[in-house]
Amino acid sequence: MTCWAGAATAKGIEFQPVGTVAERWARNNLETNRKASDMMTTDRVDLKNRYLAAVLAFLVPGLGHFYQRRWFKGAIYSVCILTTFFWGMHLGRWKIVYFRWERGNKTVGYLSQVCVGLPALPALIQSWRYGPQEGHFGRRGSGRLSELEETIDASFRGRFVPTETGRMTSLAAGPAQGRIQLQPVPGEFGDEVRGVFTGTVAGQTDVVLQLSGPVEISPRLYASEGIPADLLDGQTDSDLPTVFVSDRRYIRCEVVDENSAFQSSAGYLEGTVPRPFWNWFEVPLEEPAKQDLHRQLGKFVELAQILTWIAGLLNLLAIWDALEGPAYGYGDEKEEEKKEKETDSDDGPPGKPSQKTPDAEKAGSGSGAAEPVGGKTQ
Repeated sequence: MTCWAGAATAKGIEFQPVGTVAERWARNNLETNRKASDMMTTDRVDLKNRYLAAVLAFLVPGLGHFYQRRWFKGAIYSVCILTTFFWGMHLGRWKIVYFRWERGNKTVGYLSQVCVGLPALPALIQSWRYGPQEGHFGRRGSGRLSELEETIDASFRGRFVPTETGRMTSLAAGPAQGRIQLQPVPGEFGDEVRGVFTGTVAGQTDVVLQLSGPVEISPRLYASEGIPADLLDGQTDSDLPTVFVSDRRYIRCEVVDENSAFQSSAGYLEGTVPRPFWNWFEVPLEEPAKQDLHRQLGKFVELAQILTWIAGLLNLLAIWDALEGPAYGYGDEKEEEKKEKETDSDDGPPGKPSQKTPDAEKAGSGSGAAEPVGGKTQ
């Protein structure tokens, strides 16, 4: 028994064997797939060395895509990710990206920030530089030092305060500005500090002061330290007695009276010297400075941190895209995959076995077809 199916045409309803209808359906479906393929298919991206591209994408967002000559996507990743990261850094006054990993004080958010690559990697180096004194990675402790770590030769801003018993009556107390030079020298009971200050003191120019210990100086490596506001020469509009700054380093040392037989103290110099960018950028933040940052910025500290975290997570997607390439959609198959699908389409509708029977094949290949009676023929 052969099954027939009706199809509406301009002449009316024509009845054809089911096998013929299935073949026509398969051909139409194949043609539709080819048209969709022509519309959707693009040349596959040449990923070149995908592992090198992933490393480059990690180091600098978008760099891996530039290496693959995917210019537009590389520009999008680079601009969006770096803008988000540095905007967060700016909101947090460049003090929210740092690495500490100790009991009770772990910067877990840095694990996301570091995914941005080079802009966040200095925090690892700074944590290593900051920590060796205490034997713990990422831990040193706060406080000023009573020993000179290295030779100091820098510009100085501060004040001179004479002692009541000092004999340098010609030099009054007042602001001091000039250049200070200090260095450790061997002494009878260990290293001593010797140095000289040249500059202006209390309005007098070309003043030369001999300096010695004891000395009080903040650590060379510090993210932000509290300095008396009156030592900053009006560089801050804060009404607080102590201001936390990053680019200045506190120093105080004794001034020696050369006219004294025993070189007794004539007063002291107290002020600041510059701290280089590399000695405060992404250095672990101490608790007092962290509290001051929250006091000044409030909720913007959390907002700044979230922005840097988002930038790191976005770059994870960029790294994966550089490694694996774009996600291809329907119609983007390779030639081998297309041939397999075409073969499956010729056999009938997808997911169903061929409906052809020997009777239908004979009816479809014959020169004529029997007239149907009631939609069936016997």
